[in-house]
Amino acid sequence: MGNNRKLQYAIRAAIAMAGATAAAPAAFSQTAAATEPAAELQEVVVTGSRIQQNPNDISISPVVSVTALEIAQTGLVRTEDLLNNLPQVVAENSSGQSISSNGTATVSLRGLGSQRTLVLIDGRRMAPGGGLGTSASPDINQIPAAMIQRVDVLTGGASAVYGADAVAGVVNFVMDTHFQGVRVDADYGYNSYKNSNQQYLGLLAKAGDQIPPGTTNAGANRSASVLIGSNFADGKGNASAYFTYLNSSPAVGYQYDYAGCTLNTPSKLPGPGGLKCGGSSSSATGRFLELGKVVSATGAVSNFSTLADVTVDKTVPGGAFRGYTSADSYNYGALSYLQRQAERYTAGAFLNYDVSDYANVYSEFMFARNTSQAAYGPSGAFAFLTPVISCSNPLLSAQEMATLCSPANIAANQATFGPGGVSPNSKVTGNNILLYLARRSVESGPRLDNYYSNNFRQVLGVKGKIAEPWSYDAYAQVTITQLGDDQGNYLGAPQINNALNVIPNPAVGGVAGAAVGAPVCAAAVNGDDPKCVPWNIYQPGGVTAAQLAYLQVPSTYNVVQTEYIAHVDATGDLGKYGIQIPTASSGLVVNIGAEWREEKYVLSPDYIFQNGFGSGGNGAVQPINGQFRVGEAFTEMTLPIMDDKPMAYALSVNAGYRYSSYTSGFDTNTYKFGLEWAPIRDIRFRGGYNRAIRAPSIGELYAPPTIGAGGTADPCWGAAVGGLVNGHTLQFCENTGVTPAEFGHILPNPAAQINTSVGGNTALTPEKADTYTAGFVFQPSFLPNFVMSVDYYDIKIQNTITSLSSNTIVNN
Repeated sequence: MGNNRKLQYAIRAAIAMAGATAAAPAAFSQTAAATEPAAELQEVVVTGSRIQQNPNDISISPVVSVTALEIAQTGLVRTEDLLNNLPQVVAENSSGQSISSNGTATVSLRGLGSQRTLVLIDGRRMAPGGGLGTSASPDINQIPAAMIQRVDVLTGGASAVYGADAVAGVVNFVMDTHFQGVRVDADYGYNSYKNSNQQYLGLLAKAGDQIPPGTTNAGANRSASVLIGSNFADGKGNASAYFTYLNSSPAVGYQYDYAGCTLNTPSKLPGPGGLKCGGSSSSATGRFLELGKVVSATGAVSNFSTLADVTVDKTVPGGAFRGYTSADSYNYGALSYLQRQAERYTAGAFLNYDVSDYANVYSEFMFARNTSQAAYGPSGAFAFLTPVISCSNPLLSAQEMATLCSPANIAANQATFGPGGVSPNSKVTGNNILLYLARRSVESGPRLDNYYSNNFRQVLGVKGKIAEPWSYDAYAQVTITQLGDDQGNYLGAPQINNALNVIPNPAVGGVAGAAVGAPVCAAAVNGDDPKCVPWNIYQPGGVTAAQLAYLQVPSTYNVVQTEYIAHVDATGDLGKYGIQIPTASSGLVVNIGAEWREEKYVLSPDYIFQNGFGSGGNGAVQPINGQFRVGEAFTEMTLPIMDDKPMAYALSVNAGYRYSSYTSGFDTNTYKFGLEWAPIRDIRFRGGYNRAIRAPSIGELYAPPTIGAGGTADPCWGAAVGGLVNGHTLQFCENTGVTPAEFGHILPNPAAQINTSVGGNTALTPEKADTYTAGFVFQPSFLPNFVMSVDYYDIKIQNTITSLSSNTIVNN
């Protein structure tokens, strides 16, 4: 929870030290004493290379490994929580993200983005997780922590070995596919936090917000797993199966002193002052802002003078307005989840069988079912909806009517928003006005995102030896991921507009069943929406269940993402043919192979989601049906140069190349070079260069434009001071469409943001990355079990595929 700092730092230190020590045996193991019998060396595959190596070899690229024992010692039960404690990993989507989440858990190496981090399972590509807007990023929720044998994290480009995604590096989950016996694990844990920060508690008290208890025990995790495995056919085969379950309870902002309110920073407050508990001007009692054209005594015309800026006084039962102040802001932070409520099931089976000395048939099946719920501040009419309000609305009290609907206010408002006014899209006439209205629907409860995903992964393959110097691996893999979101407690934007335009029920042609003069929707009278129910936000306690039943609209989207892979590669020890440098003890080893991959992404939003009608939702999201195929050929080689020579205990080079041809029109070349040199046994230097080419993903190419909250600020809103607005001249603001009459009279958005359109771009070209790594590993023979590694990396990306900040675009 980011609370017990000593425990958190201890876990981080333990994982970091575990990673360093775990890399030691594979990276630089000691040889046995001369008097001991020599153990038979077994070949292993090191992450970052498809070439099998001996245990005492070291990876030229820096690799940190965390073993199953070290994972268990942390007490962490979610894979993303484990990775987020590693210094190489920057947290992205995770269990602790509520607002703007998509229900997936992704990993970003070096903060370069999950789309540039390749995730593997046993050295094989993990498919995209189907997330909305992150279609290229795997969802590591699908990884059962109980089955992890170790996690390898490789920094730097590995595109030549594994594919285009590996710009930042690789995270490889090595699973225990040869388990023997029965193992049952169960775990229960929760987060305990002492609410003792007097600064935060003082801010909560001053604002009148809820004070959390002295100690909060929340966010409990309950997990259980069963692993079963056995050898058969006299050891020729092994079958393993697993089942895991995880249930997580939510942790909510109001339970913690540091998250109990929405903090406003001094820069967002008028005048001097420090932090304050604030929030959104879409308040629980509403903010009613009436603007209009006013002529001053000197004859100056203001197009957007404030006629009224009021809220409902909750102490007056019949309904009355009073002036709106910042103290009326809604504290939406108190309801946001710091940990989502979640439930996860995983199950799978692994099978290996030696058909002959030359063929081992294997199968891997993995299934994951994840559900989670994110909650945050209620929906409503956000700042600022612009509904047309009838000044004949029977829900308005006499005082409220006088505040908004005086003859002078109606005339000034219609001078701006009526026909011929400043706003050409508004045609407010008659006994109506246009309001800027913001009101939280606190009666409907927090907005809910109920995420669900189902993932199926099947691998069928065969591997073995072709002849003495050659081995091969061929497999087919299919992954199907279904992900969706069922949104709850959202108000529909059309329903809000209809429910706010309220008139007295006419005697003729009115709403059947309603008394003459009773409040009814104009939309129900004219037939646009016969089911409309007036929204009574003008009186304390005026909102009823019938009103909410009309206003609330469910919405959902569904994503189906599929990936098909066919792969074959062969590794040959050409030293057996005499291809060897005389000063080396072993010869050239090469790997050659080919891979075909197809990815499909289908996004199906419902009518509400597609039109962005959920108030406070993601904005309009259009369907996507995209796919691409890629054919690749690759090779890799390792050439020892010297072994057991003066100042050259070991010296070798490594190189790799991959050619990729995409049906989206791209042909790319990626390659790598590496060098390792151990002048003596105790120290080994390593360095490498990688050229990575990442092709744009389906979402980056084809995602239709979506309008949503983007944090955009208008540089030209606010009052003019000394002839400048926020330091900008009229000429600057005219470039953004501001007229001289509007300059200095544009009201700042109280939510400090404007909706932004974001979408894909079919004109994208692949991005290029150059990765340089250099470092050394020190393992002195006089200090048993001590390993120190120091590595430097430099990653530069050209033609970067990214979304420029909307503020950057506007200001430029």
